[in-house]
Amino acid sequence: MSDSFKEILDRVWKETDLKNQTELAEMLGIRSASISDAKTRGKFPSDWVVKINLKYGINPAWLLTGEGPIISNSPPTTEEKNRIWGETRKEELRKRPRPTQEERHLRHIVEWMDDEFTKYPDNGLSFYLYLRDNYDSFRLFIEKK
Repeated sequence: MSDSFKEILDRVWKETDLKNQTELAEMLGIRSASISDAKTRGKFPSDWVVKINLKYGINPAWLLTGEGPIISNSPPTTEEKNRIWGETRKEELRKRPRPTQEERHLRHIVEWMDDEFTKYPDNGLSFYLYLRDNYDSFRLFIEKK
């Protein structure tokens, strides 16, 4: 089991030349806000672990648990990457609430409308505005998206 987000992040600061969230975000190729979001969720994404390993050679197991050697002698194997990615993905899927039927329908409508806007920018706007103004569930869904 991996340690808390803060413990993992402390190990990143200790073993890399990164000094703050902005530098970490740049190295990972993400927005700084994504780090804050992950911190709020308390989960250190596995793809970040892999990127840190590939850049700095830090052992993924040590980064997640604080146990074992700090430095990997080699990049993670495909099996290690799959284990790290797989465990995190399964955990995320278990915690994610299942969408309701209404949310699935709304998602399809939004996808269709995005496609229509791309093809015919003027035609879909009035339909979008009508749905937004007359259906609270559509408006709330768009705001969540």
